[in-house]
Amino acid sequence: MAGPIVSVIIPTHNRPQLLADALESVCSQTRLPDEIVVVDDASVVSYREVLERYPPGGRVTLRYHRLVPGGGGSAARNLGAELSRGEILMFLDDDDTWQPCKVERQLKIFQDHPEAGLVYSGRRAVDEHDQLLFTVTPQAEGRIHRLLLQRNYIGITSSVALRREVFFEAGGFDPGLPARQDYDLWIRATRITAVAYDPEPTVNWMIHSQPGKQISSDPVKYRQAVEAIFEKYSADFEALSAREMRRARSSQYVILAEKCAQAGSPGQYIYALKALASYPSAAALSRLLPYRFWLKLRSLLGRRKAGGGGRDQIGNSDRCGSRSVKESKGGERKRRDGSEEMLVKSYSRFERSAARLLDRFPAFRSLAKGIYLRVNYLLCRERGFQAALHPQAQIVTPFQWVGCRSGDDRDGPGELFFGYYDKTPWSPDGERLLLHRLLSGGPVEIVVFSRRERTLRVLDRSSAWNYQQGSMAQWLPGSGGRQVIFNDLVEGNLSSRIISLAQVQEPGSLPEQVIPWPVQAVHPSGHTALSINYRRLFRLRPEYGYAVEAANFPADLPLYRDGIWKVDLASGEAGLIITLADLAAYRPRPEMDRAEHKVNHLLYSPRGTRFVFLHRWLGPEGKFSRLFCNSLEPEGSQPKLLLDYRMISHYCWCDERYLLVWARAPEAGDAYYLVDTVTAERKPVGEGILDRLGDGHPSFSPDGRRLLTDSYPDRARQRHLLLYNLDSNRLVELGRFLAPWSFDGPRRSDLHPRWSPNGRDISIDSAHQGKRMSYILQLPPELSEGRVSEGRGT
Repeated sequence: MAGPIVSVIIPTHNRPQLLADALESVCSQTRLPDEIVVVDDASVVSYREVLERYPPGGRVTLRYHRLVPGGGGSAARNLGAELSRGEILMFLDDDDTWQPCKVERQLKIFQDHPEAGLVYSGRRAVDEHDQLLFTVTPQAEGRIHRLLLQRNYIGITSSVALRREVFFEAGGFDPGLPARQDYDLWIRATRITAVAYDPEPTVNWMIHSQPGKQISSDPVKYRQAVEAIFEKYSADFEALSAREMRRARSSQYVILAEKCAQAGSPGQYIYALKALASYPSAAALSRLLPYRFWLKLRSLLGRRKAGGGGRDQIGNSDRCGSRSVKESKGGERKRRDGSEEMLVKSYSRFERSAARLLDRFPAFRSLAKGIYLRVNYLLCRERGFQAALHPQAQIVTPFQWVGCRSGDDRDGPGELFFGYYDKTPWSPDGERLLLHRLLSGGPVEIVVFSRRERTLRVLDRSSAWNYQQGSMAQWLPGSGGRQVIFNDLVEGNLSSRIISLAQVQEPGSLPEQVIPWPVQAVHPSGHTALSINYRRLFRLRPEYGYAVEAANFPADLPLYRDGIWKVDLASGEAGLIITLADLAAYRPRPEMDRAEHKVNHLLYSPRGTRFVFLHRWLGPEGKFSRLFCNSLEPEGSQPKLLLDYRMISHYCWCDERYLLVWARAPEAGDAYYLVDTVTAERKPVGEGILDRLGDGHPSFSPDGRRLLTDSYPDRARQRHLLLYNLDSNRLVELGRFLAPWSFDGPRRSDLHPRWSPNGRDISIDSAHQGKRMSYILQLPPELSEGRVSEGRGT
């Protein structure tokens, strides 16, 4: 066989039928191992019948050794490693099985990552009947020794492959430990080698659903092992910070609580409380639940990762070598190791799922969320941190970008921001930048930075604006970058204004046009626009509405007179094309009782043949959202319901037909979905990679091959800027930015990343220096196109 020699080592004890299942999974690999070494730990039953059946056809060498007297699983694994001849050692417990592509995928990762001496895979927890309980997705890679001391990110033996020299240099498994021998070896191995992982769950890991049935669940042995590991590696643990040490102790208490629960011991609750006292987390809190209830809850929350079924299911096996976030040193602060910042400080899927359970209690949810966020920040904050960048990226202010001022401009007068992510501040030629400047709490200035002229010009002011979307200022489509449209209050009415840049340079050269309707989305032709009631938005969601009083838009307009208007930008005439009353009457739901309705986030497709919008209602049971698409061909088409599972957040067009949406759906829970706006069919995108940090503000690159998005603040109040390559399934972290508490709630400063026309630069808004400012990230081709090195640490 081509490639390195692979040996699979299987310890077994009195379980011939389970061994048969394990051997069957090994002999069904797409890339067969070179040998299988079975080590029988002094069993009293015969394995003859099983061993005679495997391997079928003699395609793999099978070697059987009986260990007498028995020495336990660790001694059996060590003997198997010594007797093997493989350059790559893979271990498989006899009650676990592998998916057919496990060996092939891990060998590919070793090939792609020669620096890695250990590779591990995701795993699928199954019960005694082969029914899926939940999946465990890998998270940590690189030099993760310090991170591993705080939690066993690598996990079980059956998911691991090691280079032979790493196994023996680390000293193999320690037979003297009563439990946790795998974790003990991982600690020693990560001292001397980097780690890589396969995100796919290629291991089926049996978990018994009844307390007391799990073989490796003796809480006394686990407590002894925990104490021994803390003593054995005391110098390593002493090198941790106080916060990291609390996290390490909490994770060990969580394990002990889990083992007590599996054994049916009341010690579960003592250890769970100790874990919460050491370092509060959702995992520690969940261990207060009875074992069967915890297992059922985790099964419901985790089933999304494999879509149900038993051991025979796995998706996307052609994605060998797909990677997670790549890190590289540099920036304003070097990361300590691996992907620690993104892992430890991001909120887990369990925490996000727990938050969803509180959706029906909005007042309590808001209070609990506020407390939980601040507690986490106190535990995870980085003193002195403001921002960190990928080493191949550079960040400049608009002043520096145009070269109209020298020195550090971030302490200059006023605040600069653009607004939402679904529009671009760049002119079509990429030479000018359209922004808002706030000099006080009053109107904002609409300003243009010109790189060609090295100038900053003020177009005018607007009283109709908010921090999230500004005044909806944008380059008027079809004007060639010569005209700008934005919302304003004109003679007491909410309106939109079209200003020519020539008019600013040469007053009176072109007349200003005022349209008596505020715009929400402008058609790509520049001839029509869509309008909504910003006063209703302000009453229901202030950060997206306008605080000014307007004669033409009452905040309590009746539903049959409110909704979406289509506006002719030439004549200023408009017609109500979709009413809130019609939306509320379409497939009404019980949660609509006594609810307030609104529409928001209107977005035309790239060629303008259709548009999408959110219908939201807020009632006693919280906030609900539905996503609609309205086709403009033929005229008068009825809106088509695309998603109706309570939560829809942000979206962007992939092309004229397909929409990428962060939403909730049965297939994968809260995730990114690619939605066909014609058929309403959908499929998850970037599972386990793109969705790791939750909701963001996505947009596709001009060539459609890369996806740019961001995250909301993590535990340390850091927003992450992310670039996802759809071809390679690779996620690159471009930077992290502090989100100060003073910029929270309606005043928050989301990154709202936006592509430049050439796909090389990125515009963001950020307040990481304590001031709202617009920035430009300049990326080299290899980074902007997703062709990055395998560096670590931002």
